[in-house]
Amino acid sequence: MVETNTENRKNNYIVIYDFLSEKKSDEYKSSFNKLYPKGVTHGKWAEDAVGEFATCSQTWLGNNSTFFCSHYLANSKEDVEKQIQSWGTDKYASFFVVEVERFTSSLKPKDEIINLDKWYENNK
Repeated sequence: MVETNTENRKNNYIVIYDFLSEKKSDEYKSSFNKLYPKGVTHGKWAEDAVGEFATCSQTWLGNNSTFFCSHYLANSKEDVEKQIQSWGTDKYASFFVVEVERFTSSLKPKDEIINLDKWYENNK
């Protein structure tokens, strides 16, 4: 069962994926046509991006790219790795996970205070 209470997923992670081959890249990209034959909204994608171990909140992927990257929310690096493996993405691409203590975005509410505590703590 998928954990729907994601409030405890407070840490930000960036995942960089490198496709194992051009064929695997094509297979991965075409898998979305099978999953969403009529297209998909951002809202539906966001619902489906909530996994048992981590939540993928953003993904960047170019049509001609040999790599792509995603932004995850999770409790630990290990949870992100488990989620990627649970979804089977590791069958298409190798990957590495990096925790990022600072996350700023123009997409966030303009009046929201940026939490820099961890970032400042590590850069004293």
